[in-house]
Amino acid sequence: MTGKEILDQIGEAALLEGTAEECAELAHACLKMARKLRDENPTPVAEVWIAGSVRTELADLLNYTDLLLCLPWMFPEKVEEIKAEKMSRWGKRIDDQAAGRT
Repeated sequence: MTGKEILDQIGEAALLEGTAEECAELAHACLKMARKLRDENPTPVAEVWIAGSVRTELADLLNYTDLLLCLPWMFPEKVEEIKAEKMSRWGKRIDDQAAGRT
C-alpha cells in the first residue's frame, strides 16, 4: 500500500494524532538513552535494547513525517527551506559558543 493510499484510508486527523504519538514515543526512548549515556538516574535497561527502541521509534516517526509531507497544505519545499534555515542557525549557535560569544 502506498503512502497516499494509507493517508486516504486513515485521514488527516488520524495522521496528525499518530504523528504526535510517535513523537512522544521517540522522545521517551531518547530520554531513556540519555539517562543511560550519562549514567545519572540510571535505568536497568541495556543500552543495546534502548538503541533498538530509539531506532524503531525513529522509523515509525519517519513514516509518519513522510505521509505528513503528502498533505496538500504542507508544502514540502517550504519545509526543506525551514530545515535548512534552522540547521544554519544551529551551526551558528555552536560556532558562537565555541568562540565564547554566548
